[in-house]
Amino acid sequence: MLNPLTAFGRALRDLFDDFFLIICCNLVWFCTTAPLWAVALYMLVDGQFWLAALVTMLGTLPAGPMTMGLVALAWRLADGRVSGFRDFFGAVWRYARTGWILFGGWMLGFLLILFNLGYYGTLQGWVGVILTTIAIYILLFWLSLLIYVPALFLLQEVPTPRMIIRSSTLMILGRPIFTLLTLAMMGLILLISFSLVAPLALLTVGWLALWGMHTTRQQIADAERRKQEAEAATAPSEERGRRGQVRPK
Repeated sequence: MLNPLTAFGRALRDLFDDFFLIICCNLVWFCTTAPLWAVALYMLVDGQFWLAALVTMLGTLPAGPMTMGLVALAWRLADGRVSGFRDFFGAVWRYARTGWILFGGWMLGFLLILFNLGYYGTLQGWVGVILTTIAIYILLFWLSLLIYVPALFLLQEVPTPRMIIRSSTLMILGRPIFTLLTLAMMGLILLISFSLVAPLALLTVGWLALWGMHTTRQQIADAERRKQEAEAATAPSEERGRRGQVRPK
């Protein structure tokens, strides 16, 4: 079984190795992204769900490119490459369209799931319980996509949407306990950061980007190891003769 603490430790190591760089880039992310989402949260608390949803979608305009910039920076740091502010801002510009598509699409799906979850919660009887349970499973799956999808876009040689969704789904369903534990740990960190605000502004998103990158790389490395073991197990064995000649079976 994969150990979720391995990726956690590697992300923490990279965080401390490039602490100042991550803090500055995370602060740029916070200053450009947080205002709109703070307004959306205020509207949601005020009971204006549809306005909050609209402002949340508008918030993906800065959040998409900025988040992809952090993910690209995490990719470089996890790969051991020297990085700087130019790499971050270059990635923000280079992956702006990708960020809008990925995070805009993900946020739209997230809002629809929340809407359905709220509606199913008002239903009475076993139908409401079943539909609510299904919606919760879909929500967990949707949240788990955030761990793998941005990282896979940079790690795959030809990052087509179909291939990214397929690979992410296989990672989630192939290692469900590993993914759920990672998701729970990330959720706890995010909850603490929201309550304290300062960590969210200074390092949380950059740390989560590093964490997701190392988690994805860990899954890829494990899949390659299992593939090599399977190939070795099915490879034809060889028998040596009396003078060392190889006699294939």
